[in-house]
Amino acid sequence: MKNIAAMLIEPGKEPELICIEPTGKRIRELVGGPAEFTWPIGDGICVAVSETGKLDGLPLNRSVRDSDGKILDIYAGNMLLMGDHSDDEFDSLTAEDVILAAECFGRPETWDAEKIFSEFGCESDSSCP
Repeated sequence: MKNIAAMLIEPGKEPELICIEPTGKRIRELVGGPAEFTWPIGDGICVAVSETGKLDGLPLNRSVRDSDGKILDIYAGNMLLMGDHSDDEFDSLTAEDVILAAECFGRPETWDAEKIFSEFGCESDSSCP
């Protein structure tokens, strides 16, 4: 298997471009456990995260938002972004992929309970609509 250009995003840190061999073992090492794969910003960019990251209490990382800015989800733990331009395996991120990923996930986000509740229109955990 050949190495690919990928993006590693750790909680609270700037994204880092890395070169990896996209094996299941290496992906698990980078995300901290069994991987869950999502495509929140287009078909050509796959985001791998730990499928049990939230349950395991990993630090919250970046949010996924809709076109109106409403939070759809918050990833926990490390995020690994890889290209998904073919049907059979992950490949390198393109220059366009890197630009899009940086626009969506480039800025570290900080999270606390108050911020999370306010993002979802709540004053506290007991007053959510």
